[in-house]
Amino acid sequence: MNEHGLTPQVMMHNHIGPVIFREECVFKKEIKFGGAVKINLTMGKVTQDFSRWTMVHEVWKNLVLSAVILYF
Repeated sequence: MNEHGLTPQVMMHNHIGPVIFREECVFKKEIKFGGAVKINLTMGKVTQDFSRWTMVHEVWKNLVLSAVILYF
């Protein structure tokens, strides 16, 4: 979101912020406490006026997709 100009400062100035209506996590592989992971964040669905959108976190460990976290 920062890359597209929607920084925390812009949201504070405009008195707006994200609201999570639903969160869903699909676990695919075990990740042990203290293990190193890589997380990719992408935007999923977005309405034309950007009033509603979905964020997708992919959690990778050793090049294996371990979890997918969706924020609606």
